Amino acid sequence: MTGAPVYYQLMRAGRYRAVMFDLDGTLVDTMGDIAASANRVLEDFGLDTLPVDAYRSRVGWGLRRTLELTLPEGMLDRLDEAAKLHLEYYRAAPADLTVPYGGISELLEDLKNRGLRIFVYTNKDEVTARKVTDSLFPSGTFEKVIGARPGVPLKPDPEAAASAVSITGLKAGEILYIGDSEVDMETAESVGMDALAVLWGYRSREELEKYKALAFPGTPDEIRDWIQ
Repeated sequence: MTGAPVYYQLMRAGRYRAVMFDLDGTLVDTMGDIAASANRVLEDFGLDTLPVDAYRSRVGWGLRRTLELTLPEGMLDRLDEAAKLHLEYYRAAPADLTVPYGGISELLEDLKNRGLRIFVYTNKDEVTARKVTDSLFPSGTFEKVIGARPGVPLKPDPEAAASAVSITGLKAGEILYIGDSEVDMETAESVGMDALAVLWGYRSREELEKYKALAFPGTPDEIRDWIQ
């Protein structure tokens, strides 16, 4: 993608009042910290650790699911214990190895200057998500960081997505959702948000093309073409 076609730009001119971003793999590369905390759990359980890249296909559904996809089948009866440890380790140091992707900070500043409201919607627990955003972005960058909360299902559950939209006070069609995974594309589709699937995150274009996305930006700069 080198730019949005003119007819798309005209059709969506002024349509969006807000942009809602996924966090991991979209705004920031969190893989190092997620892998470090997961590997600590594996060590506690007497298991071999895994390379960072091994976790790329195991993230997006929340930390518990990451452990569920990582533990040997014979140890899944200890999943509750593992998930509790993983959250404890990760929450203690969620941004030691995490960095924003190149161009993201500039994109966010530009969107805010255009008068757009900026939100984060992630399956990371909300306390930890806020720690990450507070550590890596200036205060006030995001109007609201929406994360996993007790009693609320995770993405891509339609009720959870509807709840996130309701928090903004906007209609789903007024929000552009930007993410890097099948979870994000299903989330957007479930409530009628337009979506962009970025290619610098944790899924390949081949995986993402199975879902409904307006486009597949390869850089943050390309996102600007879709928000006129």
